[in-house]
Amino acid sequence: MNPRARAAPLRMRPRVLVAPDPKRPKAPPPRTEAVVVGGGIAGVSAAVVLAERGVAVTLLEAAPTLGGRLGAWPHTLPDGTPQVVEHGFHAFFRHYYTWRDILRRIDPDLAFLRPIGGYPVISRSWPPEDLTGLPGAPPLNLIALFARSPSLGLRDLLGSDQALAGQLLAYDAVATTAAFDDVPAARFLAELGMSDRAQAMLFEAFARSFFARPAALSAAELIAMFHYYFLGNPEGIGFDAPDTDYLTCIWGPLRTYLERRGVRFHTGTPVRALHPADRWRVETEEGAFETRHVVLAVDPGALKTLVGGSSVPAELARQAELLEEHYERVIERLEGAGYTWYETANFCRPGFMSQHNRAYWLGRDYLGIGVGAVSTLGDERRVTTPRIAPYLEAIADGRPAPAKVELLTPEIRRRERLMLGLRLAEGVERASVEGAVDDDALALLATHGVVAEADGRIVLERRGRLLVHDVVARLSRDDGRP
Repeated sequence: MNPRARAAPLRMRPRVLVAPDPKRPKAPPPRTEAVVVGGGIAGVSAAVVLAERGVAVTLLEAAPTLGGRLGAWPHTLPDGTPQVVEHGFHAFFRHYYTWRDILRRIDPDLAFLRPIGGYPVISRSWPPEDLTGLPGAPPLNLIALFARSPSLGLRDLLGSDQALAGQLLAYDAVATTAAFDDVPAARFLAELGMSDRAQAMLFEAFARSFFARPAALSAAELIAMFHYYFLGNPEGIGFDAPDTDYLTCIWGPLRTYLERRGVRFHTGTPVRALHPADRWRVETEEGAFETRHVVLAVDPGALKTLVGGSSVPAELARQAELLEEHYERVIERLEGAGYTWYETANFCRPGFMSQHNRAYWLGRDYLGIGVGAVSTLGDERRVTTPRIAPYLEAIADGRPAPAKVELLTPEIRRRERLMLGLRLAEGVERASVEGAVDDDALALLATHGVVAEADGRIVLERRGRLLVHDVVARLSRDDGRP
C-alpha cells in the first residue's frame, strides 16, 4: 500500500458513449452457433444478445432450473399447495443498467418491479440503523452517511488514516487492482481506523449481501464496491424488488423469449470438461456438444472445477503463470549481471543500446528497405507492398516499389510517441505527448506508484513497466473524452 497516496477529486467521472463502428457487420455469418455454459443472469444475458443477432444458441445449465443465485423452482407443500421456492431476497439496484435492459425484453416498463422504502441494517451485537433515503450522487451521499449513521461519526472521520481514506475515492480498475488485490480488506479497514461497529454494520453487511465472505475479500474488491455503489453512479443505493416470485416474472418469460428465437435449453446438465480441437468439445453427462464458440458464464468455483477437468485451457493457464514468473526472473538475472533494462523487451550492456530501434521508439525518421518494409520520413509513413511479384516487377523496371502512404498528423504522432516512448526506461517528454494523455488517469496511476512525472518527463515505475500495455491504454486520452 502507498499510505501517502493523493486522493482523486471527489466527483463522478464523465460518461463516455461508445458508438458502434458502422464498418463492423451487424450480424454474424450464416449458421453461426454457440454453446453458453451457465443459466444464471450472465449466461441468459449472453444468450439474449447472441440469439437476437441470429446465432444458434445452446444453453447448458447444471441446475434443473434457470437463474443461478437468482433462481426459483416449483415445490409442492405437504397439503398439496404449489409454492415457488427461491434462494432469498435480491435487490435490483437502479444502476444495474445492463440487467434492467435485459429485463425490458420481457416487460418494457419493468412494471413488475416496485421500490423498496426501507434499508435497515440489523445486527445481533449492535443497535439497528437505517440507510433509507440517502442522496444518490457524491459527495452528498457520503456526507449524509456520516451525518446519519451511528456507526460513523466525526471522530471516525478525523481519526482515520487520510491517505488510505483517499484510496476509497481514487478507484481505477488497473491501478487499484495492482496495488491492493493482495491486501485483505479487513487489514485495510483496520489500518484505515474503522471501528468494530462500523466494520460489522457497514462493511460486513455489504460483503455478505453479495455472497462474499468478509475474510476472503481483498482491499481492491472493497474499494471497487465502494466506488460502484457510492461514487460511480447517480442512482445511489436505492433499489427495487419484484412483486412476485422470480420464476413467474423473470425466468419463465425470459425462457419463452429465447425459445422463440431458437435457443435450445438443457437444464440439469452439468459440464464436466472442455476440450479444443478444430471445434470446441463440451462434455456433459448426457453427451458431448461440439461448437465453434463457447461462452463460460459460471461462478468462480464452477469455473475452477471446469478448467481443472479440461485439457488445453488448464495447461495454457499454467504456462502463462510460468511465463510471467520466468520474465521477472530474467529481468533480475540480467540486471544482476550488469545489463540495463532500457526498453520493455530489450537489455544491453551500458553504451550498447540499439540505435536503430531507439530511432523508432523516439519517433525519429527511419528507412525500411525490402518487401513489406515500413519507413517514416517527415510526415509520411510508407509501407512497401508485401507481395513479392509486384515488388520485383517494379525493381526490374527501375520504378519505386508499390507502397501505401499514410499521412502522420500531429495527433497521430503524439499518440505514437506516448505508446512507444513509455517503452523506454527514460520515458517520454511530457511536451511531446501533450493532448494525448488523460491527466486524471496520469494523476491516479501516479498515486499508486505505477507512473511518475518529473523534470518534464513521464516515466513508468517498475510495476508499470511490467504492465506497460494496460498502462498505456489507461493513459491514452479517448477521442470522446473531455
